[in-house]
Amino acid sequence: NNHRKDRNTTLKYFYLYFEYKVEEKVRKMNLPKTWSDEEAKRIFEEIEQKKGSGENDARDWKTKLNFNSTSQDGLNNTTQRAVSGFANTYGGEVIVGFGSKGEVIGIEKKINIENEILDNLKSKLNIVPIFQCNYYEHKGEDILVIFVAQSKIPIRCDNGVYYHRERSKFEAMSHEMLEQKFRESFEEEKYLVLVESDLNGLNQYIKILEAKQSR
Repeated sequence: NNHRKDRNTTLKYFYLYFEYKVEEKVRKMNLPKTWSDEEAKRIFEEIEQKKGSGENDARDWKTKLNFNSTSQDGLNNTTQRAVSGFANTYGGEVIVGFGSKGEVIGIEKKINIENEILDNLKSKLNIVPIFQCNYYEHKGEDILVIFVAQSKIPIRCDNGVYYHRERSKFEAMSHEMLEQKFRESFEEEKYLVLVESDLNGLNQYIKILEAKQSR
């Protein structure tokens, strides 16, 4: 009981939501590395060769952009989940324009795609991680790649879940993982601004995790 009491006290201290404030010059300094055309070609060919089994801890591909919590086919493997999951882990690339079997489908090229993605993520995530987008041409089709940087602050989707990338899948972060992530965030105080109004969202997620652990 004492251990649980001490743990709950720790959680109350660390399970706080912070708004990630990054100045434009800081954002530019921390943009994730993109690919050259040669790198992109090699990676796209690898996706085709593996026929849908070439995803890894830092790479995920999708048929199209989807910012809903749950996709039309009932899966939660959506764009917001991928962006937040990579940001909560070590960063990664979301490749848009390939089918489930690794076939080239392509995506409509838009001039302001980065702003469009930013606007969508602002309405879906508690914090938008640093990212940048590039289009690459492959076999006559445009392929979009969203390069996501690692976030020092835990990022939550609009379904209340904090995801991370593990074994080529996006999984909900455990109680311990989330606590550790918030502990690490305190080391970057110059980027943090406390927002107490979002404590309810965090507490709700904690209760869900605790309920699962008690079963």
